Amino acid sequence: MNRYIIDGLLADMRAGRRVVVLSGTRTELRNTFVEVAAHATEKERVRRRNGEERISVADGLGWITFGLSGNPPRGFDADVVLFDAHRPSWEAVDAARPLIAGTQGELIT
Repeated sequence: MNRYIIDGLLADMRAGRRVVVLSGTRTELRNTFVEVAAHATEKERVRRRNGEERISVADGLGWITFGLSGNPPRGFDADVVLFDAHRPSWEAVDAARPLIAGTQGELIT
């Protein structure tokens, strides 16, 4: 993942947006999480526990969570869903659509 994408994800999180990053494999997921977490500030919480990878601002309003594209996280809405894969399948894209919060959300492939 290039630094422009990382900077954009962190800027969205810091602006209070809810971001989901989906990777194709567990290895890609771990590598992406490590890359983004390396750019987090001391004021931001980086958590990796029980298979949940998450970075959030101190007030908890903005966050980035990570998941597999074939099995996206459930139970919340996101403002931005980013596929960290070269060519996600249409099935993976369709499975991620319910994460988008209303009409203002972004799905980035």
